[in-house]
Amino acid sequence: MEVVELDLAERIGLGLASALVLQAIERAHTHGAELVFLLADAGDWPQHLYRRPGFTEIGRTTSYRGAAPER
Repeated sequence: MEVVELDLAERIGLGLASALVLQAIERAHTHGAELVFLLADAGDWPQHLYRRPGFTEIGRTTSYRGAAPER
């Protein structure tokens, strides 16, 4: 699983996001993953969601975007 996008606005509080994260972890381990990690925006809301099953911050990255130079 690489990218999952859901509109949870109408479903907040039902535990669906937590269930999805736990299912993804379980499937990763079932398929032989010894390490599971994710990338998240520092200011995004699900930070607490990721901490519940034991994810911890191990680092931060910076991204730069720009147009390719014209030739």
